[in-house]
Amino acid sequence: MNFFGNEYNANENSLEIKSFEDINESEMAKNIGIVLEYIDNLSHNNSYLEEYEIQPPNKKCIDNAKRLIISLISEIYSNGLRWIDPYVSSEEEDHILIEWYTDERQLHLEINDNDVEYIAFPTGKADSEMRDGKFNYKNCISHWKWLINEK
Repeated sequence: MNFFGNEYNANENSLEIKSFEDINESEMAKNIGIVLEYIDNLSHNNSYLEEYEIQPPNKKCIDNAKRLIISLISEIYSNGLRWIDPYVSSEEEDHILIEWYTDERQLHLEINDNDVEYIAFPTGKADSEMRDGKFNYKNCISHWKWLINEK
């Protein structure tokens, strides 16, 4: 299974808080909403893309990024891991780049119409211990645990 098989549900952001579990779900929904807004902003009013004459990502790429983020954040929260807000950009036509930084490590995801590639490396040491490949549902938690330095 890959990230692109999931459907986006707009009601994810409207959760009623009733218990501790619901608070975590509310926090998760808030974080999903924030990142989805970052992704949506790539498709319009983007002065950086205009300045460098880069076309914004197409709808399929944007939809793929949204599905990935919803699945990834859901997996992170269901595994009891901490979330880090990403940097979201588009520097190439029909590609979205989502990046996370910690003091020690970086994880970069490049999303296009068909798949997701990752690059993971220690901060300040791009040549040492660099890993790259396909990012998918099966390996997302192991990459996230590596990023946040959790076993």
